[in-house]
Amino acid sequence: MRDANAKADEWRQDANDALDKIPSPLPDDYNPPQYVGGPEEDVHNVTAEKKRHREKTDYFMQQSAVALDAFAELNQYANDEFTPPEFNFNFSDHADKKSPFEFDFEDLKASTIDLNLWLIQFGSLSAMMFYADFAFRAYHSVRLMYYYWGRGALGLKDVDITADKEVSEVSASEP
Repeated sequence: MRDANAKADEWRQDANDALDKIPSPLPDDYNPPQYVGGPEEDVHNVTAEKKRHREKTDYFMQQSAVALDAFAELNQYANDEFTPPEFNFNFSDHADKKSPFEFDFEDLKASTIDLNLWLIQFGSLSAMMFYADFAFRAYHSVRLMYYYWGRGALGLKDVDITADKEVSEVSASEP
């Protein structure tokens, strides 16, 4: 185990040495902006900012817990007879403040597109494409079978398998 740790440390050192030899891709005059805290804060680095943020978050969570506890205590004194006031706003209630701008809207009208007819047309288009594909494949299949059906289309010479010698062209043409 010690050997593995030693080898790992050695490898890590070699890797760091190799990485240190790689030149920086940044220009020499590159000067990135530095972190500056808010005007009322004297925070000058990211770690201090994270600590300040964590403290403020904890404080907020504590105050929220106190407020929720207080609300839960008030909830036990709830009165079931209380009804909240209704809020109803209507532009006609404010006729004296009404501008000449009209708030009328066009009534909703049904579409004139017959969806069933479209679906039927797509179905027939699909069927026509299926039949066209079937006819195309059948035509090419019959054409290929007709072309390769006979031996003559392959360009082979006639062979007499009963003889031991090849038939010459002269003797093949004689009766």
